[in-house]
Amino acid sequence: MAKVQNNTKITDGKHFGVRQFPQVSHNPHTPSDQSSVSQILFAQSNISYSSVLRNYIRNARFNTSSTPKPSLIVTPLHESHVQSTVVCAKSIPIQIKIRSGGHDFEGISYISDEPFIVLDLFNLRSISVDVQNNVAVVQSGATIGELYYRIWKKSRAYAFPAGVCPTMGVDGGTGSPWITPSTRGSWM
Repeated sequence: MAKVQNNTKITDGKHFGVRQFPQVSHNPHTPSDQSSVSQILFAQSNISYSSVLRNYIRNARFNTSSTPKPSLIVTPLHESHVQSTVVCAKSIPIQIKIRSGGHDFEGISYISDEPFIVLDLFNLRSISVDVQNNVAVVQSGATIGELYYRIWKKSRAYAFPAGVCPTMGVDGGTGSPWITPSTRGSWM
């Protein structure tokens, strides 16, 4: 776990400045204009910061004024934004907490005793289901309920074991110990 050196505080997002942020992306098909970057960074001074932070907090115990808050929330629109966030956070250094679209009753993805940022993947929730080729491509911000629905829309014959909680993020369901390597590959 990284700590902020020299008591550096991120109060205005300058460490994740518009000039630094998109440099990791070398993909010509990925938008990297400065206006899109400014729309995905939420410093504590941003008027939308509180609503973005509270958006996916499902346990009221972590939604109090005394709960430690992230210095910055990054809500990537493209995979390159995730890469850039990791590179920038490592260079500061500061701890990254990743919130992947679903519930987190333990608060692991949005609280810490050390200075931290939240990388909130709720915008990355694309789901593509190809029944003919037995392939599903799911971004990390999607929930199990969204994935179940997309599979159901394509075919009533396919399913996978991931529980009954539709608000759980796909990372929580497909990366959990109760999903074995054999069941991960056998749902389609």
